[in-house]
Amino acid sequence: MKRIRPGLRVLGRCRTALDGLIVTYTLKRSVRAKHVRFEVRPEDGLTVVIPRSFRADQVPYLLEQKGRWVMEKLSQIARPAPDNQKDGRRRLAYLGRRLEVVRSPGIASRNRVKLQKGKLLVHLREDSRLDDVLVIWLRGEAQTFLTRKSREFGDRMGLAFSKLIIRGQKTRWASCSPRGNISFNWKLMMAPEPVIEYVVIHELAHLREMNHTSSFWRIVAEHCPHWRDYRKWLRDHGSELAFP
Repeated sequence: MKRIRPGLRVLGRCRTALDGLIVTYTLKRSVRAKHVRFEVRPEDGLTVVIPRSFRADQVPYLLEQKGRWVMEKLSQIARPAPDNQKDGRRRLAYLGRRLEVVRSPGIASRNRVKLQKGKLLVHLREDSRLDDVLVIWLRGEAQTFLTRKSREFGDRMGLAFSKLIIRGQKTRWASCSPRGNISFNWKLMMAPEPVIEYVVIHELAHLREMNHTSSFWRIVAEHCPHWRDYRKWLRDHGSELAFP
């Protein structure tokens, strides 16, 4: 169990927009800190530690000033983890985080996966395979998460899709049809959130420009200024987003 240092209190998980993308961070208050401190770790993601007298509502402004540094650091740590580590524990990459897969003891009446304190607790029926259940869970998460993101960015961009489909494509991450249907690969759920948001913005932009001309990339850049970094991340690490 992770211990909180004396004089350090967790205020909660917060979200803010950086360069048009949503970044989640843990906010902590320290009675000993004299200055605001930013920490980026593979197991925790972004953490902001503020002094006792610092106003929590000022944190988004500081993050905006440090936006480039924060996004670079998050990109550096957000590499998909292999299924198994040297300690023999099963791991699954989820939104760029490394989650330990813990199988609940005994036989369950139905399959269920629960995200709990940085772990995936899996209840498994006797006739089910763990990999199959995890894939079903990831696909369900993809449907919910990508639908929400597509609507959120669609509203910002003034664009609306007709239908959203989750697939398991072997050669592409997403696509957009002339009819306004967008498809996403469920394996995107293993990538960092800013990378997923770039893919969403990319496909929504195709609703206006069904090409990759300069006009198309201007739309993408308007809503995702660092799109080149995220496209490069997919090129460098996309092959690692494989499961089972």
